[in-house]
Parts: sequence; structure tokens; C-alpha cells
Amino acid sequence: MGIYLMKMGRETPFPEIAARNSGEEAQIAIVKGRYFIQVDNLGDVPASRAEAVALANAFLAGVAEESALTPLDALPAEGKVPGSERLVRGPYGLQPYFTFGEGDILSLGGRIFGALANYREGPDAVSLRFIIPYAGEAQTGSVYDNLLANLDPYLKVLGTRQGAFVFEDHREKFGIVERKGPNLDIRVNLDLRPKL
Repeated sequence: MGIYLMKMGRETPFPEIAARNSGEEAQIAIVKGRYFIQVDNLGDVPASRAEAVALANAFLAGVAEESALTPLDALPAEGKVPGSERLVRGPYGLQPYFTFGEGDILSLGGRIFGALANYREGPDAVSLRFIIPYAGEAQTGSVYDNLLANLDPYLKVLGTRQGAFVFEDHREKFGIVERKGPNLDIRVNLDLRPKL
């Protein structure tokens, strides 16, 4: 969706196309679910609108219907502070919220979007939850192992179990990192030590 919104300019849809689109005779930008499609006329002769629409619809017929989930949809609704949601895709985006270690310790690489939000933990306590979807469990495991091995020295590991560890920060607040399938689920700024 982000690529589509960036490329479309002022949205001028072709109503004959079976998905959200914007275009003109030389180019059509289309988004369906998580797919971005661009139909270009690279020839010297203008293509007919009917041909461009037919090509787009033929391609779209092979794209399965799916909901357009975003990384923010991975955040549980219960306890979430409305309006606190953020997307992070690298160490500089994460730094204002929490620092886990040097460099891109979560291997976001500017390509993987993690979602974070504040959560109410009681009447006055607010914690931060960060969920990062990786390509698969192997990648999640590799990132988890790297994080545990290179954790910031100001974060003291208090306990571990298979796929999870609990830590305490320099403010005497607690955090937990858990592998959950292809995701890392991280909670920080907790007043009470989480159980493993």
C-alpha cells in the first residue's frame, strides 16, 4: 500500500479494473492485498485503454483475495493505548523508545517493519510492546540468538528458557523477549518481573 500511495499521485482510478488503482493511458498503478502492480506502456504507439484494463484484470484474476494486514495488526488490542502505535524499521527509529544494543541488533535492515505501542499495565503503569515479524522461524531464531549474545551491558539477563529471556534495565524496570513462531514479541518498561 505504501508503494502504491507513493506512486499514484492524485488518485484517478479506472473503474473497469477489479482492484484499487490509479492511472492514465501510459501507466496504471494497482494495489490488491499485499501486492503492488504497475502496468506500463513502453511502446511508441499509445495502447488502448481497453487493452490495458484487460491486461490488468487478467493478472488480478490470479491474485488471491486476502486482507491487507499491516504490521500494526499484530499488536494485541487489549490494554493498548490508542494513538501510541508506531512502525520501526531500524535502530534509529527504535532508539527513542528503547535501546537493546549496538547497531541494528534486531536485524531490521530498513526492510522489516516492527510494530510497537504503549500498553496500560495498571492505573499508572505503561509498558511498551514491540512485535517484529520475520520471514520465518529460522531467521527469528538467528536474530534472537544475536540479541541475547550482544545485549546492551546496561540490560541484565535475569533468566532464560527455550525461546525467551527476562531482563532488568538500569532503571530497575523489567523486560521480556519471546520467540513466537516467526515473530519476536518484546515487552519493556514493566514494573513487575515477568514469569518465564
